Amino acid sequence: MIKHNGKEETLAIDGGFIEVTEKSVTILADFALHAREASAHEAEEAIKRAEKAMKDKTSQQDLDMLQDEIRRSVLELRLSQRIKH
Repeated sequence: MIKHNGKEETLAIDGGFIEVTEKSVTILADFALHAREASAHEAEEAIKRAEKAMKDKTSQQDLDMLQDEIRRSVLELRLSQRIKH
């Protein structure tokens, strides 16, 4: 959760860097998703597609990209479940 212009926002972040100073926190993320954009249904579908595609891929690069997609979809799924509570 971050506070931006006095308003709290929930995000899921994957990878990147964070810098903390006395006055601010800066996040440079490889992937970030706002809670308002999270969809459990879309995340579940993306996980299914990636798992299916993993069975057909042979290169390590393809497998790495699909594993990243699954990890980010799991983050989206968790975020969407968190905002429901």
